[in-house]
Amino acid sequence: MKKFWPVVILVVLLIVWFLVQKHDSSISSPKYVDNFLGIDTSAVDKIVIRKLGSQVTLNRVGDNWLVSNGESHPADKRAVKNLVETIGNLRAGDVISDNPANQIKFQVDTLTGTKLELYTGDNMLASLFIGKMSGDFRNTYVRRSDENDVYLARGMLTHMVNRTPNDWRDKTIFDINTADVKAIECMFGEEHYTLELADSIWRISKPPFDKSSKANQDEANSLLRKLCQLKASDFARPADSTRYDFDKKDYSATILLSDGSSQQLEVAAASGDSNRRYARVVGKETVYVLYRSVVESISKPYENLVAKEKNG
Repeated sequence: MKKFWPVVILVVLLIVWFLVQKHDSSISSPKYVDNFLGIDTSAVDKIVIRKLGSQVTLNRVGDNWLVSNGESHPADKRAVKNLVETIGNLRAGDVISDNPANQIKFQVDTLTGTKLELYTGDNMLASLFIGKMSGDFRNTYVRRSDENDVYLARGMLTHMVNRTPNDWRDKTIFDINTADVKAIECMFGEEHYTLELADSIWRISKPPFDKSSKANQDEANSLLRKLCQLKASDFARPADSTRYDFDKKDYSATILLSDGSSQQLEVAAASGDSNRRYARVVGKETVYVLYRSVVESISKPYENLVAKEKNG
């Protein structure tokens, strides 16, 4: 009988471990309630985000959103959509604390928390403090503005709302259907060439443009896609105006469309920063920031674009 005691002890220990794990799991996995705020987010047409005296306002105009922080600019529709959908589907678990003294611990107080207000017209639908993330980085502490109860909600809301005004802006430089492009002219360094579509084949020429060669179709289409879907990394600040000079641009690309219109991109180096470039679309006021690697990706040399002759 004695020889069976180790097995019996092991079984007992496994049972105890299982019961403890089950108990801990029930504590760490609270029951979640869907639509925590209980609102119809399709009615939301204004979102105000406040933190430490700063404020960002998102306004819906038709199917588009504008971000305002003194000035209004087109907002990143995907980022706003993600926020609205996340708030509409917000799932909150059990109350973590109802002690006002603990609000700063979870960063849902008026000093360290981020306050999110949702409106339809001038009518506030809901107001919520969004705090820090949980230790597993899968949940966020939240508190309704008119309550002391702190909840743990599903999702990474902290990163979603703690954005600068520029982070909310639409960074699209070009959003052009490649099927509408008739020709591209590029100039940078010693390079100057034109890619032109003729009978569904890209051909390339360079000054004096009196003859053309068949282009490498894969390389030409790669350049076309990158230019037509170009996005910025950031936006220039007013203080940056002394750091670039578009009269001394080091890259330009003109996209000619089938309807006869054109779009021209100009890029200038950033003084004192070899990694950044400033860019603009001719005729528009916005000045964008691009990383050097992005500019290099649309600076394909002529020799790389000419189709190589096959031997034999």
